[in-house]
Amino acid sequence: MSKFRYLLICMLASWTALHADDTFPLPQSGDSLRIHIEGLLQNRADRPGRTLVLEFNRIDDHWFMGGGRAPSYNQGNHYAVISQEDGSNLNQLLIQARIAGDAWVPGGEADITIEWESDDGYQYRGSYSGISLGEEVSGTVTGVFAPATEPLPQYTPAKRGEHPRLIVRKDDLPALREKMHTEFGQRALERFPESAIGLGMLYLLKEDPSYAERARSAVEAHMADNDGGDKNIGHRFWGYRLEQVAITYDLCYHAWPESFQQEVQGYIRSIARRMYRERGAWTQHAQWHPEDAFTSSMIYSGLIGMLALADVTGPAPQEPQAPQLRRISEMSNEWNIETPRVAFEPEILPKKVAYSGPLSGQQFGAWRDNNGSLDAMGIEQDDWTIIEREGETDAIQRNRYTDNNHAICVNRASGTTFDSWNVFATRLQIDNDGTFHYQSGHGAAIAYINGQRVGNSEILQLDAGTYSLTFAVPIGRPNPWAGVFVRPHLRPVDEEEVREMQATAYAAYERDMLFYNQRKADWVFLDGIDPEISSLLRDGITWFRQFEETTFATAGSHLGSSNTLALEGPAIMSSIFRTVTGKPLAPENGMSFWLPKKLMGYSLADNGEEMHQDFWGRADFRTLAFNDQRDNRGILLATHFPTIDPTFQPLALWFWQQIDDPLEVPSLPQAERLVQAGHPGASYNSIPVYAFLNKPLDMEARNPSQSLPATWMDPVAGTMILRNGWHGPDQDIVLQLTAQQYHNRAGSGTSGAFALRGLGEKWTMPIRVNQHNVGSRHEQPVVQTLNPAQNTSGLGKILSSQTYADGSGTIHMDLSQVYRIRARDDAGDLKDLRDRSGTLYPDAFADEASDVSAQRSILADYSGEAGAPLVMIIYDRLDGVENPLWSWPLHIETDNRRTEDRPEGGRTDEERIEVDAPEGVSISDAGFTITRDQSQLQAHFLNSDELNISIGGFETIRRITRGAQTRTRTLAFAEGSNEFLVVLTLQNGDSPSITSKQDGNTTRIQVGNATYYLVDGALDFADREDAIPTPPLGK
Repeated sequence: MSKFRYLLICMLASWTALHADDTFPLPQSGDSLRIHIEGLLQNRADRPGRTLVLEFNRIDDHWFMGGGRAPSYNQGNHYAVISQEDGSNLNQLLIQARIAGDAWVPGGEADITIEWESDDGYQYRGSYSGISLGEEVSGTVTGVFAPATEPLPQYTPAKRGEHPRLIVRKDDLPALREKMHTEFGQRALERFPESAIGLGMLYLLKEDPSYAERARSAVEAHMADNDGGDKNIGHRFWGYRLEQVAITYDLCYHAWPESFQQEVQGYIRSIARRMYRERGAWTQHAQWHPEDAFTSSMIYSGLIGMLALADVTGPAPQEPQAPQLRRISEMSNEWNIETPRVAFEPEILPKKVAYSGPLSGQQFGAWRDNNGSLDAMGIEQDDWTIIEREGETDAIQRNRYTDNNHAICVNRASGTTFDSWNVFATRLQIDNDGTFHYQSGHGAAIAYINGQRVGNSEILQLDAGTYSLTFAVPIGRPNPWAGVFVRPHLRPVDEEEVREMQATAYAAYERDMLFYNQRKADWVFLDGIDPEISSLLRDGITWFRQFEETTFATAGSHLGSSNTLALEGPAIMSSIFRTVTGKPLAPENGMSFWLPKKLMGYSLADNGEEMHQDFWGRADFRTLAFNDQRDNRGILLATHFPTIDPTFQPLALWFWQQIDDPLEVPSLPQAERLVQAGHPGASYNSIPVYAFLNKPLDMEARNPSQSLPATWMDPVAGTMILRNGWHGPDQDIVLQLTAQQYHNRAGSGTSGAFALRGLGEKWTMPIRVNQHNVGSRHEQPVVQTLNPAQNTSGLGKILSSQTYADGSGTIHMDLSQVYRIRARDDAGDLKDLRDRSGTLYPDAFADEASDVSAQRSILADYSGEAGAPLVMIIYDRLDGVENPLWSWPLHIETDNRRTEDRPEGGRTDEERIEVDAPEGVSISDAGFTITRDQSQLQAHFLNSDELNISIGGFETIRRITRGAQTRTRTLAFAEGSNEFLVVLTLQNGDSPSITSKQDGNTTRIQVGNATYYLVDGALDFADREDAIPTPPLGK
C-alpha cells in the first residue's frame, strides 16, 4: 500500500468516525465477504492442499483486516488484507495473508490474485494464483458476499459506552422491577445471590451498591481460580467463570471503581487471548473444531467478554521498527541471585542453567516488568535448581522433536505444572567480539540479555565479556505425551550472512508495515477502539459464525437431537450478540429455528406424555458429555429463549410450562465448587437469572398443533420432516429424512437415510450420527454396497422437492457421491476424504465421478385417499455400483465381552450371517410385513420378480482395550438388481391393493384409490392442488 493511499484511507476513516452517530463500533455490522481458497496451504504434488477460509468486513468503502481459519492445516488464526483492483466490483481481488505456523507446520506469507464471477452478486466462483509460503500456487476459489442486514425487529443495537448492554439494557429495568414483585419474580430473586451475575442484577434492580460489592468479591474469587476441570468437564470451567466475570463487569460497571474495572478488563483480555490465540494452553481435553461441544461450551464466553469491552478505546497500534543491528552493552549491575557462569558454545544450549520452578502470573509479570530481573520475583537463592546439559535429568532432552539438539523440556522440568510460567537463567562468557544470531526455538519464549529484551530470532552485536541470559516459557495444559521444548542459543554469523538476514528482515518489516497500516486505518475508522479488543472480537465472531452455520444451517439443521452441550453457553452468547448488535451472529439465523425444528419430531400429549425417535443423534435433551447426563431442557429454554424466532416463542413458552419448576433445573456440573470452598456468590449457576429475564409472563402459550406446520425443510442442509399433523403419540406419523447436503460432523454418514415413527410405534432403528466406518449403514433404511471403501459419509443433493398442506411430500435426491469408492494410500489405508473446512481432496476417490450414478426418490402420502394413513414409496436406482443391497433394519443386539487381553485381529471385523426373522416379521416373495400390536407396516416391491427378498444379518466385532463389542443387526434385504421400487403402507389392519403399470419411462402406481407416478426417476402424485412451493417455517 502506498503512503499516499494509506494517508487517504486514514483521512476518510477519520471523517467517517467523527461524523458517525454513537452506534456500537462493530465491523461485522457491515458487508461480509467469505472466501474459500482451496488447496492454498501445503499444495504439493504428493499431498492435497489445505483450504484457507477468510472473512472480510466492509463499512462504506473501508475493508477491515480479515481473519480466517485453515482447520486441516492448524488451529491458528490467520489474517489478511484485501484490495479491490476495481472499486466498483469484486471480480478481481488481491489478497495478502499472514499464515500462522506452529510446532508442526510452518507459517509465512501468501499473496494471491483472485479472479471470479457471480451471476447473482452473492455467490462467486473462479480461480486464484500467486505465492503461498514461498511456493507458486493456483486453484479454485469460491466466495459468498453478504450485504449488511437490518437489525432484527425485536432488537435495538446498543450505543457506544452503554452499560449494561449484554443480558439487559437500561430501558428494560422499569419493567423488570415490576416483574420482580410477581410470585415468579420473588422466587427467582431468592436464587440471585448464588452467583456474581445474580448479585449484579440485584444491584441494578434494587439500586443497592452493596450487591455490587458482593458481586466484586465473587468476581475476584473467579479471577483467582485457575482450575480447568477434569476430563468430564473438558475446560468448561474457563467458559463458566469468564461468563460470570464479563457479564457481572457489564452489570456493575458504574458501581465499580475505575481501578477494578481495568483489572477486570485485563483479566477478560488475557482469558480471551488464550481462548482465541494461545490454544496450546488448553490442549488436554479440547479438540478445537467449531462444532465440537466441548470447545463451543468453553470459549463462548471469550466472545461475551469482547462484547463487554468492545467500545474500550486504546492507543494506536505500535509501528514496527525497521531492522537494525543492535549492540548489547554490559549490565550496569548484577543480580543478587547467583546463576551459573558457562563458556559460550556456538549453536548449543548453555551447559548449565538455573531454573526458578513453576511461577504464577504475578511472579512472571514482576520478572517481565523489571526487564528480566531475577530479584523481582521474590524467589530465594535456595529455591533455584541447577539443570546441567550433560546431567542425568529429564529436564534436558535430545530427540527427533528437538532436531537432535539438546533442549529444555519445560513440562518435564516443571513436573507438568499447568498454567504456569517458567524462568531459566545463566551467564555466558564470550571471549571474542562478534555478530551473533539469537534463537530460542520456542515462539512464545520471552528473553532478556543483560536486561534488554531480544526477539526469538534476532541479530546482535556482542563484545567480549559476560552476558546474562534469562528467558521465560509458558506452559498451559498440554497432552501428557507432549513436550514443550526451548533451546536458546547464539550462533556466530559473518558479514555476508548478516546482509542476507537483514534483507530478509527488511522484507518482513515491509510486510509488518502492510499489516500495521491496515490496523492503523481500522483503528482510525473505529474512532480509537483498542486494536487488540477489535482483533479478538473478530477472532471470536469468525469462530462462532462458523459454529452457528455448520451446526444450525438455515432451519435448525443437524443438531436436531445430538449434543445439547453445544447450546449451553453458545445460546447465552448468541442472545447477547443480538442484544448488543441487533443482529444474529450468523446471517442465516438457523439457531432461531433449532428448538421448533427439534419439536417437529416429537409427539406431545396434553398429559405430558411424549414420544420421539433418535435421528441425527439423540432426540431428548440430555447432554452426552461422559458422565454428565443432565436433562438440559430447562437450561436451554432459559438461555436460548431470546434467540428463538418470535413466531415460535409461544411454542417455546408452552414447552417451558411443561417443566414443573423452571427455577429448579439441573445445574452446570460442579457449579458450587467455589461456594463450597468459602466464596459466597461464586456459583456458576445463573440459570434463575436468565429464566427471570427471559420467561415472558404476559405471552399466550401455544401448543405444537397451534404453532407448527406439518412440514419442515432446511434447503441448505437438505433435511425434511413430514408429519400427518398433531394428534398425539398413538396417531401421529412422522417421517424425518436427510440428503445431508453439506459436511457437518453431527450428521455425517446419513445421506438418504430416514426415520419413520407412527401409530405409536417406531418402524426404523435409531440413526446414529458421525458413523462412516465398517457397518455404519446397517442400521439405516438405505441401499448398501458392503464395500468398506464406499464413501458412506458422502453428501447428497436435492434435485427436487414438494410438500403439501396435509404433511405429504416428495423428495428426489442425487446420492452418487455416497456410492463412490475411496482411494487407498500405499499402505492400503483409505485416504482422507476432505479437509476440515469441508473441501473434497482431488485424490480422494479411486473412481471417476462419471462412473457412478445413484438416485433416491421418496413419496409420503398422508391424504388417506389410498385407504391407509401412510403410503410411502421409495425408488432407488444405482448405476456403476457393484452388488447393491436394499436394507431395512429390524433388530439390533449388542454384546460387550470383557477379557484380560484384547482379542487378536484387526480393529473391526464384520461378516454377513444367517439369522431368524424377529417376532412380528414375515417375509414373502414380494416383500415383508412388520406387525406390532394393532399396527402393520407392509413393504411390497413392484419389481420383485428381479429381486431376492430375505431376512439376514451382520455381525460386527469391534475390538477394544480389554475385550470386544459384538453388534448383531437383523435386516430385511432385497438384492439382485440395481433398481428398487417399493411401496410401504402403514395402517391398522390389512394393506390396500397395490398395482403398477409401466409405459416407457413412466410407471403408474395404484394404491387403493390413489394414483402416483414415477417419471425419469422421480416420484409424484397424480393430481394434487394443495402444493406448498416453499415449506413455511410457521403457521
